[in-house]
Amino acid sequence: MIINLLDLLTMIEVHTLSHKGKDFTYTVKSFSELSSEELYLLTKIRQEVFVVEQDCVFVDSDGYDLLAFHFILFDEGGQIAGYARILAKDTIYDKATIGRVLTTKAYRQTGLGREVFRLALEALYQKLGRQAVKIQAQSYLLQFYESFGFKSMSEAYLDTGILHNDMIKADA
Repeated sequence: MIINLLDLLTMIEVHTLSHKGKDFTYTVKSFSELSSEELYLLTKIRQEVFVVEQDCVFVDSDGYDLLAFHFILFDEGGQIAGYARILAKDTIYDKATIGRVLTTKAYRQTGLGREVFRLALEALYQKLGRQAVKIQAQSYLLQFYESFGFKSMSEAYLDTGILHNDMIKADA
């Protein structure tokens, strides 16, 4: 059976989110479902946030994007407003994980980051089933992740010059 591009695009689910009077759309795609423009934009925004803003020198293209589901939140203008990378258990950890979580500067301090993480966690459960989730959290965000039921399972340690803690959320 041959599927043309238009058929493929209609199979990708696009959802809407209203947040503080603004409308957003979001989708969750495997690497092969990403358009070249989406791939470019999400790697660009990750570099802007994690490499430039947070002054971390690391290789963002670590090979895991190929195996991941990519949660992408778009604003009304079609720009990326939020992102998270979702990986199955036994990819990085022996548990499923969510990483590279971000909101762009324009949407920080609005509560949108909470929506991004909540929806990424829901997407993980939808795509991979309900299970334990392990994350590597920047230490200053421990309370944020605790509000989702995560518990710290390590002392703080330096990674890319920023303090992190490993956290886990038991199978819910």
